[in-house]
Amino acid sequence: MEKTLVELIVNHLLREIERNGETAFKRHQLAEQFNCVPSQISYILETKFKTSNQFVVEIQRGSGGFIRIRPAIIWIDDHTKESPEEYIERAYQCGVISKREALLMLTGLQYMDDVTKIKAVNDFYKILRGNVK
Repeated sequence: MEKTLVELIVNHLLREIERNGETAFKRHQLAEQFNCVPSQISYILETKFKTSNQFVVEIQRGSGGFIRIRPAIIWIDDHTKESPEEYIERAYQCGVISKREALLMLTGLQYMDDVTKIKAVNDFYKILRGNVK
């Protein structure tokens, strides 16, 4: 059974994410690679990635613009993956942060987009590990 163009492109992007942890590309270049129009790439991003809680889609507009897709989880170590909210909750449950600190962070996360949430919690993780100067 032959795969549809959508399935081919989605599988390609998922392989790239699996191989590199994320994928970044220019919409028109990906469209050329799969011999389709850029609007088909937009359709795939809207229906297969943006509507999913599993991925963060970052779009940088303009002539030097790109699209980046990455998992919406944080890899704490080789065995654990958590959402930003789950990570903060676990830090509280383990006594690493106080209830007040957890509530402040969780409240702040409500006002952030997915990309900013992940960056903020990754910075928090680095601070806890002592990796920030």
